[in-house]
Amino acid sequence: MADSLLTIRTRVATKVGGKSNIDSLIDENINEAILQVIQEAKPQEMWEDDTFTTTSAQAEYTFSGISITNALAILFVRNVTKDYEIKHTSYEVWNRYKQDTASSSSLGDPHLWTRYQNGIILFGRIPDSTARTIQWIYLKRPTRLSADADTFPLNDEWKRPVEELAAYLTLRDLNSDKAELKLGVYQQLMGTRHTPEGEEDASPEGAAFIPTSNLNLVS
Repeated sequence: MADSLLTIRTRVATKVGGKSNIDSLIDENINEAILQVIQEAKPQEMWEDDTFTTTSAQAEYTFSGISITNALAILFVRNVTKDYEIKHTSYEVWNRYKQDTASSSSLGDPHLWTRYQNGIILFGRIPDSTARTIQWIYLKRPTRLSADADTFPLNDEWKRPVEELAAYLTLRDLNSDKAELKLGVYQQLMGTRHTPEGEEDASPEGAAFIPTSNLNLVS
């Protein structure tokens, strides 16, 4: 079972010297540390997916199926109907494209996407009258920990980095000269932690390793 906020707070308090009357400060820094680790490492347990259907001559789609504030970042977008990846690009690129939906030359199969506020813009060709199912995989924002019984949202391998970063932030707030030591521990831990993709990329298959006894199997 995942550790509670109370348990994590107690450990962080110990790391900063057992100071009293700073629970609210520690809680704030635990939540900040969780968010930073998620943004930096993008752990798979924080991935979610959702789908929507395109509408004729409509480029912009507001997030649906989830709270719009839960999408921290969009990771991948796919046209499920036509079975191809839609590539990410910047809003500046969208700004340079034709946007006149009254012109048939602007409509067709979208192949580019960009984020805009609490939604997504599909373009390259703005969707035409063919209904397409679009899937998007996003990095979800963690639920804020506030009650003592609230549980840590990540897998155990991220617990220690979060605690060390929270300790660093707390020591910084307390103007302690020991803060940088905790930052160094955090950075060292993050350097040794692998996401599932990192572990899989290091596997023989991920590294395209081929045993020499099987060279004849290569076409």
